[in-house]
Amino acid sequence: MYYQNSGCTADLSPAILERTLFHGTNAYHIPNARITAAMCRTNLPSNTAFRGFGGPQALFVMECAIHKAAEALGIPARRIQEINLLNENDVFPYGQRAVRCQARPTWTEADRRYSFETWRNAWRISTERTGSSKKASPACRSASGYRSPRYSSTRPRLSSMSILTEASA
Repeated sequence: MYYQNSGCTADLSPAILERTLFHGTNAYHIPNARITAAMCRTNLPSNTAFRGFGGPQALFVMECAIHKAAEALGIPARRIQEINLLNENDVFPYGQRAVRCQARPTWTEADRRYSFETWRNAWRISTERTGSSKKASPACRSASGYRSPRYSSTRPRLSSMSILTEASA
């Protein structure tokens, strides 16, 4: 359940909450996903249309869930990510099909170009050497090009993976 701090007015909250829901499964196919959200009116100033417009928050939640699952299973998070990457014609939780899906080719090309495993190993060595307690992953997949089925007939298109730094919970 996503709770959105909408502040004292609705402002752009409905559109932002919708985008958060669209990005709820990120660039992964999770057929059993049931994602719900609520806008919460609070005594704070309206702060809805800010930077990522709801997308990064949803990506962060999914990546954290993957890292927690990997930790519980004793496997690398990368393995769960790779197994669940979107494929052509996978269906999103809101019913749209992925077309012109580039998740897997982009994953392979990004790994070839940027050697993520080398980055991870360097990060691990640096963390051990400095005693840092930071938990991080050098890359986070990101699906974009979503269009609201309610407002547009445009099909979702997946952009290349964004290279982000994200902290795992």
